Amino acid sequence: MRRLAIGLATLMVSIGSVAFGDYAADLEAQATHGGAVSGTDWGDAPGYGQAGFDEDTRVFLGSRWTHDTPGPGWIDDSDDGVSWSSSISPGSSFSLTVDINKVASWASDVRLNVWVDWDQDGVWSDSERAARLYHPPLNMGHNVFNLTANVPASALMGNTWMRAIVVYPDILDFHDDPISPYSSGWYSIWGEVEDYDVSVIPEPSTLAMLIGLGGLGLLGYLHRRRT
Repeated sequence: MRRLAIGLATLMVSIGSVAFGDYAADLEAQATHGGAVSGTDWGDAPGYGQAGFDEDTRVFLGSRWTHDTPGPGWIDDSDDGVSWSSSISPGSSFSLTVDINKVASWASDVRLNVWVDWDQDGVWSDSERAARLYHPPLNMGHNVFNLTANVPASALMGNTWMRAIVVYPDILDFHDDPISPYSSGWYSIWGEVEDYDVSVIPEPSTLAMLIGLGGLGLLGYLHRRRT
């Protein structure tokens, strides 16, 4: 009985420590960036599964975490945690810049994943993961990472959607990685999801060749007209 009582007392102390730790982190985040934003941050890629986060008091993407109100045709233009500086073409690679904003000092076991729907089927599969960071070293405030993402040769041309998710704590370990990116009703507390409309275009050399062939075709047509 004494051993049981000691065990229960230890459990209650542990629970209390976790609760106090969460409260302390909330206070730290409020002092760091002006307080928590109420509501839920949702993904907004139309026709895709939903993902959401409930608080901005640990870690998020970019300069701010937004309270979203999904609805028909709703798109969040304030997503600002991911950018890319090069064209996205099949069989090539492109540069991604990701800004992870840490607002609680002990938010260390953070994970980031970025997916692109290369086959434009409305689902992000594990094979479509473009980039990832697993427990990267983070300082307080903005942490900018420059990543390289490969584009499969089978990627379809045209507009498609990219999803970026940063999550803390990494207790689910992203289901040991082979996952769909929480795209079907997945919901958590700390982190953020951002969705971006991206364009897949031909390689510049391929585009130039097509333009050149088009020009030759036009010259041939004009020559035939004259003769």
